Amino acid sequence: MIGAYRDNEVTPTHPLVLTLEKLRKQGVVLQEITLAPLTLEPLSQLIAETLHRNIDTVRSLAQMVNLSICYGNAIWSLLGYVGYGLTLCGVFRDIERGYKFGQLALGLAERLNTKSGNESISGDFS
Repeated sequence: MIGAYRDNEVTPTHPLVLTLEKLRKQGVVLQEITLAPLTLEPLSQLIAETLHRNIDTVRSLAQMVNLSICYGNAIWSLLGYVGYGLTLCGVFRDIERGYKFGQLALGLAERLNTKSGNESISGDFS
């Protein structure tokens, strides 16, 4: 079993904490690994390798992703996803990946319940 959580976001009554407690009481040996936060440089490298791009071309995207990781997606995250999607389509001619970023933005707009954001994104990616 692999469980992942942010230790500052779970309470003693969280289902994962309760499951781990139960397993320990049953004598199961658990290994816990504490990870440091993902910093901008490794995140940039991860995105660059994923998108098959030079690290310098994805730095702005990595900064946006880093902000979303630290503070959560916000209405302004939509602009970053759309902008990067349009850049992939128009500059790099990578229509498939650009479309995926557009879909990501549409999904986020739907979750955030933004009517005007959805209309603008649909116009860009339809």
